[in-house]
Amino acid sequence: MAAACNLTFCVVGRDARQLAAARALQNSGYTVLGAEGAGQADYILLPMPMDAEAADLARILRAARPGTLAL
Repeated sequence: MAAACNLTFCVVGRDARQLAAARALQNSGYTVLGAEGAGQADYILLPMPMDAEAADLARILRAARPGTLAL
């Protein structure tokens, strides 16, 4: 396993792609949080398309720290 990194990812969504991305990030040593962790994350990984989560998107982005990158 790779050395742990100091970066934190917030992975929004629970479809297979988001779950696979979360696993890959964790396996690479990154800290991975769910949508509730947006305020603590360095990066926010958003689902595409965002139709199902569109109502929650504004809440998630409001919780993000200034300078957090949404991907």
